[in-house]
Amino acid sequence: MFRESLARVRQSVKGFVGRANRLLLLAVVFAFVFHLALTLTGAYRWSYDAYTHMFFADHYMRSWFGLWEPRWFGGFYVTTYPPLVHQFLALLSFGLGLELAYQVLLLLLMVSIPAAVYSFARVFVSDESAGYASLLSVFLPSISETAYFSGQLTTLFGLVSSLFASVCLYRFLKDGKAINFALAVSLLGVSVGSHHFSALFFLPLCLLLSLVIVVLKPFGGIDWR
Repeated sequence: MFRESLARVRQSVKGFVGRANRLLLLAVVFAFVFHLALTLTGAYRWSYDAYTHMFFADHYMRSWFGLWEPRWFGGFYVTTYPPLVHQFLALLSFGLGLELAYQVLLLLLMVSIPAAVYSFARVFVSDESAGYASLLSVFLPSISETAYFSGQLTTLFGLVSSLFASVCLYRFLKDGKAINFALAVSLLGVSVGSHHFSALFFLPLCLLLSLVIVVLKPFGGIDWR
């Protein structure tokens, strides 16, 4: 029974991420080792926004349904910032503590980025080229800067959800399966609820690229390398 359940989980993951290759697996391992070291050494503590996100999460731990936060700026509405990531962080914090929950969530996001990049790249290029893209994403300075200098946990969450949402939209437009439509809509909601800037500027670009490739692929002869 357990083996059958595990097999179904693996099949679902493979269907969502796509056929995994060695480069993707290598990228995930590198991402885990590289960012585990940075997370454990507390590199995020000197970032611009890490403790701001923890502050919002702390509010939801204290008052999940309360919208007013009096401890900063003389008081403000926490809904001025999309709440999803902060609420997810708050849920983890009930069992792990606030800072450890932040570390765990950050590490999960950094490990998810190569998989998201791989899935998105496969829309345009071969499995091998997508594998190299996922491997490259591990060491992109912009990703590390976002995590450890800017402390933009919500931006990273929006990045991952936007890439996966565009992949699911592409698959839905290509084969019309309801599961891909449901995933696309759900991930669109996750992206909008995670980070406003990503939802307004990055997400539409990803969706547009998926739409363009669906329209142009039937003409054939397009090399996206």
